[in-house]
Formats: sequence, C-alpha cells, structure tokens
Amino acid sequence: MKSASERFWEKVDTSSECWIWTAAKTNHGYGNFFLATINGKKKYECAHRYAFKEKVGHIPDGLFLDHLCMNR
Repeated sequence: MKSASERFWEKVDTSSECWIWTAAKTNHGYGNFFLATINGKKKYECAHRYAFKEKVGHIPDGLFLDHLCMNR
C-alpha cells in the first residue's frame, strides 16, 4: 500500500515551474487530495496546503498560501 505522500506526488505534474495538480478538484478549482478515512469520514486536504506541509512544514496561523503563478 502506498503512503499518502507517494499517492500525492503521483498526481502532481512538476515538469514546469508551475506545479499542476492533475487529479480531483474542488468546486472552486483547487486541487483536492484524499488523505484517509477516519471514523467513517473521508478526510481531504487542499493540494497546495498538503504540498507546502510536505516541502516546508507546518503552516503558521495567519499565513495564507499564495499561488504565485495564479493557477489554482
């Protein structure tokens, strides 16, 4: 069974400067990554937030992540 990280990065096209999420998206156009089922409830996270946590670490309170390429 693949880890969440392995499953996540399979869905990201990193071939250009702007990384593109190639899987499910929210109604607002943001990448939507399924993490796990916990107590019968599916847990999702926005792809850009998951990527930040994987590459940088915790997102401090009050920090809003900005898509510099303006691509959701």
